[in-house]
Amino acid sequence: MTITSSSGHSSSGIALAVIPARGGSRGVPRKNLALIGGRSLIDRAICACLQASSVVRCVVSTDDPEIAAAARELDVSVVHRPPELAADAASSESAVLHAIEALESSGWDIPPITLLVQCTSPFLLPADIDLVVGTMESEQADTCLTVSRTHGFLWQRDQSGSTVAINHNPARRLPRQQLEPQFLETGAVYGFRTVAFRHHQNRFFGRVALAEVDPRRTVEIDEPVDLVVAESLAAQLEVLPHTTQAYAPQTRAGRGRALADATADAPMPVLLPVGAQSLRSKVAQ
Repeated sequence: MTITSSSGHSSSGIALAVIPARGGSRGVPRKNLALIGGRSLIDRAICACLQASSVVRCVVSTDDPEIAAAARELDVSVVHRPPELAADAASSESAVLHAIEALESSGWDIPPITLLVQCTSPFLLPADIDLVVGTMESEQADTCLTVSRTHGFLWQRDQSGSTVAINHNPARRLPRQQLEPQFLETGAVYGFRTVAFRHHQNRFFGRVALAEVDPRRTVEIDEPVDLVVAESLAAQLEVLPHTTQAYAPQTRAGRGRALADATADAPMPVLLPVGAQSLRSKVAQ
């Protein structure tokens, strides 16, 4: 196993974040390097992990030299994934297991929680990652995933081809808001207890908890049209937060951190690029 080591490390935190980012993609060619708001999907995922206080180390698993270079630019270690684990049929779990084994064989201590963080969610926030870890701890869960709430009326076709209602009674149709909420996987973050994950080799086992995130930020990049949708949303979502302080973007060459006063009417928090070397010093409150 080959691993290119950089820091991507914090002295605090209890979770290892693994970002699987292969070079190939059936739906969107070179997807993980696609730009949203001028920043690649791999850049966005890495920055979210590095800014999450619960993450002690972040690594990228890839078979692609360009993706590996993008990770190293942000001072993140790279696990070089073999071709058989980068094929279309290979699971994300196999990439995470391989990364854990590569880190362990290099002498790194593996944290008690491992996170599978996917590049396909461009509006992932550090707070979402911390929410997964915090929920696992507070609920003593074995696994946890990011979800968004929906009150939609769901239908499906059964084996005979008949249409049946899933989550409501069509004969007594309630207002949508009165339906019991359903929760949709966002695909952004999955957390699991490392030891048990290595045993089960599956992201779901034992007690499963849900980390509910803002549905406005749950766009997934699976098809070319998703890039268009995300690009149009970026201008609306990626504004300064309404909190008193925020990370502010600077030039890519410097990628330094700066504090910025936020606009009072901004709708939601935002992940902005910051300097890799200064990610771990906390902003004065």
